[in-house]
Amino acid sequence: MEEKFGKLTLSESNESRIFKSIISTSTSNEGEVTIQFSPSYKDVKEEILENKIGELTLSESNEGRISVTTPTTSASNLEEVPIEFSPFYEHFTEKEILENMIHVHEHYFQWKCVKGRIEIFEKFFQKNKSVTFDRSSNKQNWTNETHIDLTGLSSVHRILVIRDITEHFRKLNASRDEANKMLTESVKTTIKFILEDITFSLMLNPTVNQPGNAFFTMARFVWKGKHSDVEDFECFKNLDPKDIESIVRTARKTGKQITDSNIKNSKRDTDRKKMAEEMNFFMLLYDFEVARRLQRPFTKESRNLDSLPIGIGIAMIHSINGTENQENEGKKEKKWMFFSGLLQKDCESRILVLQEIFVAFKKCNEQRKSWTEGDWIDILCEQFDQ
Repeated sequence: MEEKFGKLTLSESNESRIFKSIISTSTSNEGEVTIQFSPSYKDVKEEILENKIGELTLSESNEGRISVTTPTTSASNLEEVPIEFSPFYEHFTEKEILENMIHVHEHYFQWKCVKGRIEIFEKFFQKNKSVTFDRSSNKQNWTNETHIDLTGLSSVHRILVIRDITEHFRKLNASRDEANKMLTESVKTTIKFILEDITFSLMLNPTVNQPGNAFFTMARFVWKGKHSDVEDFECFKNLDPKDIESIVRTARKTGKQITDSNIKNSKRDTDRKKMAEEMNFFMLLYDFEVARRLQRPFTKESRNLDSLPIGIGIAMIHSINGTENQENEGKKEKKWMFFSGLLQKDCESRILVLQEIFVAFKKCNEQRKSWTEGDWIDILCEQFDQ
């Protein structure tokens, strides 16, 4: 008897400021598996809060901790003396900076019910009322014929959908007996998505070290699976980094695909179409790279790699490329800076690359002398959210 991953129902309430998506499962006598998304309300203290009074900024984390160091003062007259409380990162160790990023990263990538987004969520829930996984086209492997439609969702919410569905399939697989497993060496589950006219898929391949691992593919696009191949895309050779950053950031925030009409400075239409496809692939691949590392709880083997704030690293890379960064100054042709190694190699190597990114990021923001947790949230929002 075929088993089906049946009705997919996502709902939210405008009464809460923050919620985490939870998928529950029920199985009917006919073997149908019904998946439901529902909000799990969290205490408002778990949200990172920003309280501003003039120039006085207190950043409170979920642990009730106030991030302050020695204050600096300035005065326009004797009656007004603004005081700024903020961590001065030049006084922090590299380990403390990384821990601060990890803390913000962990709490940013959660479902949030924000005023003005309710209509977007409702449309997503309506479009994805029923998504069934079965073996109709392959007697061994599982997939969904009706694609999960991510159109209109900003990047952060695409990431969370991918995270939650991937996590659910791992749990569902663990609960089944050996004869009905959906994730083994011989039995695979592929999740199909659509973003406007773009279809892409994830063939799940969880491991002990990387529980969110999968093989990413995009229709009509040939990729050998190496990140170094992405660096050879025509768009990165022919377009100004500032243009790429603006195009990708806009698509991420609006939940739309990138089209040839978004590219203004290419000589031939065929060039624009190809480069638009490349940027779509680049955008969705990096969304997946963030989502795959958000599987919780950690396993003993996954913590070192998956706890690193890859999303902040990606956001800073975009910020660097979107400015007149010093690395490109004086060069006739400016090229996109990738910081190769952020998504590869071992934990220690990735930490070194994150530090390298932060150094370059500071060079692009030399006027800033301090960075608070609220600043990291702003950097993430600027790249991943509306």
